[in-house]
Amino acid sequence: IKRTHKKYSKTKTLLYKNDPVNLMDIYVATGLKVGEKNILTDKISELFDISNRLLVTGTAGSGKSIFLKYLFLQSLKEKKLGVPVFIELRLLNNANVGLLEFLQKNLSGFSLNLTLEQIRVCLKMEVYSHTGWL
Repeated sequence: IKRTHKKYSKTKTLLYKNDPVNLMDIYVATGLKVGEKNILTDKISELFDISNRLLVTGTAGSGKSIFLKYLFLQSLKEKKLGVPVFIELRLLNNANVGLLEFLQKNLSGFSLNLTLEQIRVCLKMEVYSHTGWL
């Protein structure tokens, strides 16, 4: 977890192309609309009070990855939502394996050695919503 925290706590931006900056220093909370309710993204517990499922969509460059990295770092800080797991699914494009195998390999990097069947069951039962984001 420390290694992943270190990896995602810094990011490059258009302004800082060569030197990564601390994500928490530059992140600006945005508003999300869920039904009729507006929520600031700096309160991640409010997001999960509404639903265990979050679908983040947007066009290229709209901040989806930065937002998810922020959620990951905040959940580590708040320590209320279990152990977060952040896996970049864009890396699946070059992995030459299926989704379950990709998840298995990446989860093993977090010392979570799960069988393919255990991962399949977790995904079906939504266990992942209590232990992090897959």
